[in-house]
Amino acid sequence: MRSPRSNLAPSARLSLIGVLGVVVVMALALVAFNVSERLHLKSESEASVDEALGWQANGNVPATRSVSIIYLDEDWRPVQTDDFFYNELDLEVASWCAQNQTLDEVHELNLQKATCYVEVSNNVFDQGGRRSSAEYAVAYADVTPQLSLIATITFEFVFIAIIGAVCVGVAGWHAGKRIESAQEAQKRFYENMSHELKTPLAAIRGYSDGILAKVMEPEESAKAISREADRMTRLVEQILDISRLESGVVPLNLEHIELSDLVQDTLMPFEGLARTRQLDVELDVPENVMVNVDVDLFGHALENVFSNAFRHASSTIRIYFDDDSLKVWNDGTMPTQDEVDHLFDRYRTGTGGSTGIGLALAEEVVNLHGWNISARLQDGGMLFTFVLPQSTTFNE
Repeated sequence: MRSPRSNLAPSARLSLIGVLGVVVVMALALVAFNVSERLHLKSESEASVDEALGWQANGNVPATRSVSIIYLDEDWRPVQTDDFFYNELDLEVASWCAQNQTLDEVHELNLQKATCYVEVSNNVFDQGGRRSSAEYAVAYADVTPQLSLIATITFEFVFIAIIGAVCVGVAGWHAGKRIESAQEAQKRFYENMSHELKTPLAAIRGYSDGILAKVMEPEESAKAISREADRMTRLVEQILDISRLESGVVPLNLEHIELSDLVQDTLMPFEGLARTRQLDVELDVPENVMVNVDVDLFGHALENVFSNAFRHASSTIRIYFDDDSLKVWNDGTMPTQDEVDHLFDRYRTGTGGSTGIGLALAEEVVNLHGWNISARLQDGGMLFTFVLPQSTTFNE
């Protein structure tokens, strides 16, 4: 039985997961910190009061934690002498001891003003090792400051946890929004790609049905079928090329060639289109620029950029080398700035629902070679710039 899918959007889901993750981790850290510190505090305090009572008997080193000593008489009342002055907390501890009268056992007391570890002994000696006139000695360690410090650190941890949860939540929300945007773009892309594939399929089906029904000229229909099949092939090949590049399994067969030769070879298939549309193609790429590229793969990237220029140019295309970069400029109807900003998006949907997979593929190939490609509006036209890597050489 399939479990129901969450109705939460990716942004809300990532945000919630991030916040819950931070809260759980910080909660566990706080619990561990509090348990560890309190156990350590208890152990240290118990050892300190034991040591303090032992010091009264045999002169051992004083306790590592500050311990107070109270002397009691046989009726469990504080012994008042000129040597001892008992404060309010001393008297409160003494009162508890008088009520409980337990010996040689450490107790944790939660009094009104303090938290203490207390132990009573009836082996009472003065500092010189002589038997004291008091009947009982009470040693106690006031751990209130340490508990207050633990509480302060806990509060700071909670504050940091809240800030961290908010930051992670916001980051998760933005990451989720990017996922939603990418998913929506993919959806639009595949919807339009499906439409573009259905169009040549419908044409092929129509021509083939016409031939079978003997209502269409076979030779002309065959040409149309071939043309639509080529269109489908190009679309499918571009999709497969994108997939292969993204998977990282495409090897580069690098060759050391002149950039001008590569550009001229790539331009040759466009000569007929340039004459038909009476386009002025200006080529200015010097012969002394040598590059290391996979000729077939990089030529395909150049072809996609040239195709875009020829498709949108109204009269002029300029292909030139300037400032260590290969540049392709064309006039014609210009896209909006928003469209320019998203020209290389993998799942971009262009004007009229057309897919921009060719330029996305070009960017993948260019980046794979260690080059960079960018696009911007300039001088009343569209400019594509291929920035060459530092390994480019120039022949004298």
